[in-house]
Amino acid sequence: SHVPPADLRLHLRCTAMSSSSAPPKAVVDFVAAHSDAEVLDSGKVRCSTTGHECLPQLDVLRAHWEGKTYRKKAALVAYDFEQHAPHLVPHKQSKHLLYCTVTRQPVSRQPSAVEGHVNGKRFKRMLAEREAAQAKRSRAGAGGEEGGDEWDWEEGEEEGEEE
Repeated sequence: SHVPPADLRLHLRCTAMSSSSAPPKAVVDFVAAHSDAEVLDSGKVRCSTTGHECLPQLDVLRAHWEGKTYRKKAALVAYDFEQHAPHLVPHKQSKHLLYCTVTRQPVSRQPSAVEGHVNGKRFKRMLAEREAAQAKRSRAGAGGEEGGDEWDWEEGEEEGEEE
């Protein structure tokens, strides 16, 4: 009898799941070699990085762990956003964004976007201006000058000296 392709795939999945209760040795070895793989009670293999559940078949597992989605998600998990901590902080409204305190712009939480932002001309220029203003303030505050409290910290100019 003729079985439609969609039904055949479903039939193959069901028979693959019910044919053996224990996964094949190659699948067990694969799971042991990957720290983010775990075997579920249903017999499927779950990737803790992406949350994807795969059938316990070696070709299916390899396809997922070598795929684009897994590579991108693994790079995102492995990237240390804390190295930019004083300047890039978590966005208050969106978990997919970071907020740059230097440029006051949202930045995508993708390693390539973060690196591009931090290495960009505008970020570097504004960071240098901010650091120069802070150094100027610390010299003015440490010098013991009178009127040190009259600084407008946003503009970097004294308020009362327009004579």
